[in-house]
Amino acid sequence: MIIDRIVNLKHRFSEDQDLRELLKNSGIAFFLKVAGTIVGYSFTVIVTRHYGAEAWGIFSICLMFLQISGMFGRLGTDIALLRFISEFMVSENKYLIPQVFRKILLLTLSVSSALSFILFLFAKYIAVEVFHDFTLIVPLKLVSAFVIPFVVLWITREAIRGLKKITIYMLLQQLGVFGLASLILVFSLMFLKTNHPYLIPILSYGISVVVFTTFLALFLWRKYLKTFSLYVKPALNQISYKYILSVSLPLLFSSVLAFIMGWTDTFMIGIFKTTRDVGIYNVVLKLSTVISIVLFSINSIAAPKFAEFWGRKDLKGLARVARQSARLIFWTSLPILVVFVFFSKQILLIFGKDFIVASSALVILSLGQFVNAIVGSVGYILMMTGKERTMQNIIFGGAFINVVLNACLIPHYGINGAAIASAISLAFINIVPLFLVKKYYGFYTINII
Repeated sequence: MIIDRIVNLKHRFSEDQDLRELLKNSGIAFFLKVAGTIVGYSFTVIVTRHYGAEAWGIFSICLMFLQISGMFGRLGTDIALLRFISEFMVSENKYLIPQVFRKILLLTLSVSSALSFILFLFAKYIAVEVFHDFTLIVPLKLVSAFVIPFVVLWITREAIRGLKKITIYMLLQQLGVFGLASLILVFSLMFLKTNHPYLIPILSYGISVVVFTTFLALFLWRKYLKTFSLYVKPALNQISYKYILSVSLPLLFSSVLAFIMGWTDTFMIGIFKTTRDVGIYNVVLKLSTVISIVLFSINSIAAPKFAEFWGRKDLKGLARVARQSARLIFWTSLPILVVFVFFSKQILLIFGKDFIVASSALVILSLGQFVNAIVGSVGYILMMTGKERTMQNIIFGGAFINVVLNACLIPHYGINGAAIASAISLAFINIVPLFLVKKYYGFYTINII
């Protein structure tokens, strides 16, 4: 039986070009994502070990506001750009790729510039009136300077992802940014004396974003654009700002809701509890996402593949790749869940004794992330096939559940309450799309055997 399965898998691998592409590119993405995760946690360990949980809490809050500004600054055009480029690459419209990128870049630069100024202007109000912490004023003003390069980096790497340059895309993700940030942080610890050490992690991260935006992402994108200069450009066939926004704005709303899903717990812990609690919980939250590392890696190539299949109206191919992806994700995520459940305290001890109190929260969040992993790429299937408004509504429901549960549970149960709220809402926004994919396209993504 086992030999027959191995022979069958070998035959399918040799015959199925999509499976080969999925395994090859997602394998590359997986190893780079693992490396990026290790580098990211190295950065976290350096900060928590040398500056403590409170410093990591300050960094987490500043990163949250950088991501808020970046999210609105992108206007949802990052996912729209991924979809556009993936569809154009399998059509006669390749010549539209430089045009749509240029228009999206102009849109996002204008909006992100305004948001950078607004964050700088309201930094004191946010620090004092919202978080009741004067030490946040300078860090929030500092992080406002990184909004524009943060948005440009995000847009450019999604464009590169649309071209299926997965290795470069992954290097521009966590691995590159946190890798350079860690080097800057270590250098600063060795040679820089300051009365405000909690600023060093923010500066290290911000400088890394600027370097990767200016000297790598844009340079590589300009290099790739030369390929499309060979295609004939019909004078009357243009992509309008109105059309771009008609696709991107629903995706922006989905991004806002997803952000609420991901950061409500951190935000509310900051309000109801202390900066130290924020730092502890944020570490646990980051750790739990390791379970979804394979999902992220496969999505890096599966998302543009879904858009390709949809562009060719090939639902059988879409279903095949979706189910193949889900099988890979399940069997690689299960061992990580087992380790986190049985060795949560030992893992958290790496970050310091202060973090052991969050062992139960790590288990709860890990279970939520496992649900996210086993259903597969259901969210991307809906977003890449014209169902972005449907996904938007699902995330809205999940965000509402998350806010209500966090408000009810955090005052009484602290970080464990936040973990319960996040796990339940995360399960909701993955299980509902699972059944909708079945309704719309006739297949379930869950595929264990």
